[in-house]
Amino acid sequence: MIGRRALLGLAALLGVIPEISAMTVLDRALLEAAAAGEAAAVSRLLAAGADVAARDANRRTALLVATGANHVEVARLLIAAGADQVAALSLKRV
Repeated sequence: MIGRRALLGLAALLGVIPEISAMTVLDRALLEAAAAGEAAAVSRLLAAGADVAARDANRRTALLVATGANHVEVARLLIAAGADQVAALSLKRV
Protein backbone atom coordinates (compact mmCIF):
# COMPACT_ATOMS: atom_id res chain seq x y z
CA MET A 1 0.00 0.00 0.00
CA ILE A 2 1.34 3.42 -0.94
CA GLY A 3 1.24 6.17 1.69
CA ARG A 4 -0.20 9.67 1.41
CA ARG A 5 3.25 11.32 1.44
CA ALA A 6 4.45 9.05 -1.33
CA LEU A 7 1.38 9.90 -3.41
CA LEU A 8 1.85 13.62 -2.86
CA GLY A 9 5.53 13.32 -3.74
CA LEU A 10 4.69 11.48 -6.95
CA ALA A 11 2.02 14.05 -7.84
CA ALA A 12 4.52 16.85 -7.24
CA LEU A 13 7.11 15.15 -9.46
CA LEU A 14 4.54 14.82 -12.21
CA GLY A 15 3.55 18.47 -11.82
CA VAL A 16 -0.02 17.60 -10.92
CA ILE A 17 0.13 19.72 -7.77
CA PRO A 18 2.34 22.74 -8.56
CA GLU A 19 1.85 24.36 -5.14
CA ILE A 20 3.39 21.34 -3.45
CA SER A 21 6.20 20.85 -5.95
CA ALA A 22 7.22 24.49 -5.64
CA MET A 23 7.25 24.48 -1.84
CA THR A 24 10.44 23.44 -0.11
CA VAL A 25 10.81 21.73 3.24
CA LEU A 26 11.98 25.07 4.66
CA ASP A 27 8.85 26.81 3.35
CA ARG A 28 6.58 24.20 4.93
CA ALA A 29 8.47 24.48 8.20
CA LEU A 30 8.12 28.29 8.09
CA LEU A 31 4.36 28.03 7.68
CA GLU A 32 4.14 25.54 10.55
CA ALA A 33 6.33 27.66 12.83
CA ALA A 34 4.28 30.77 12.00
CA ALA A 35 1.07 28.90 12.83
CA ALA A 36 2.53 27.77 16.14
CA GLY A 37 3.86 31.22 17.04
CA GLU A 38 7.44 30.00 17.29
CA ALA A 39 9.35 33.25 16.69
CA ALA A 40 12.82 31.75 17.18
CA ALA A 41 12.09 28.99 14.66
CA VAL A 42 10.67 31.51 12.17
CA SER A 43 13.81 33.61 12.51
CA ARG A 44 16.08 30.59 11.95
CA LEU A 45 14.07 29.39 8.95
CA LEU A 46 14.13 32.80 7.31
CA ALA A 47 17.89 32.99 7.85
CA ALA A 48 18.21 29.52 6.29
CA GLY A 49 16.41 30.67 3.14
CA ALA A 50 12.72 29.89 3.64
CA ASP A 51 10.53 31.88 1.24
CA VAL A 52 8.58 34.53 3.15
CA ALA A 53 6.04 34.56 0.28
CA ALA A 54 5.41 30.79 0.24
CA ARG A 55 1.79 29.71 0.44
CA ASP A 56 0.22 26.59 1.87
CA ALA A 57 -2.36 24.41 0.09
CA ASN A 58 -5.05 26.93 1.13
CA ARG A 59 -3.04 29.80 -0.44
CA ARG A 60 -2.19 31.32 2.96
CA THR A 61 1.16 32.98 3.54
CA ALA A 62 3.07 32.63 6.80
CA LEU A 63 2.06 36.21 7.62
CA LEU A 64 -1.62 35.44 7.15
CA VAL A 65 -1.30 32.31 9.27
CA ALA A 66 0.56 34.17 12.03
CA THR A 67 -1.82 37.13 12.15
CA GLY A 68 -4.84 34.82 12.08
CA ALA A 69 -3.51 33.14 15.20
CA ASN A 70 -2.60 36.49 16.83
CA HIS A 71 1.15 35.76 16.84
CA VAL A 72 2.27 39.38 16.77
CA GLU A 73 6.00 38.77 17.29
CA VAL A 74 6.06 36.29 14.41
CA ALA A 75 4.12 38.70 12.20
CA ARG A 76 6.66 41.44 12.94
CA LEU A 77 9.53 39.12 12.02
CA LEU A 78 7.86 38.19 8.74
CA ILE A 79 7.15 41.82 7.83
CA ALA A 80 10.74 42.77 8.66
CA ALA A 81 11.86 39.94 6.34
CA GLY A 82 9.82 41.43 3.50
CA ALA A 83 6.44 39.71 3.76
CA ASP A 84 3.95 41.50 1.51
CA GLN A 85 1.14 42.64 3.79
CA VAL A 86 -1.29 43.15 0.93
CA ALA A 87 -0.52 39.84 -0.78
CA ALA A 88 -1.04 38.06 2.52
CA LEU A 89 -4.70 39.00 2.30
CA SER A 90 -5.18 37.55 -1.17
CA LEU A 91 -6.22 33.92 -1.34
CA LYS A 92 -6.67 34.00 -5.12
CA ARG A 93 -4.65 31.66 -7.26
CA VAL A 94 -1.94 33.45 -9.20
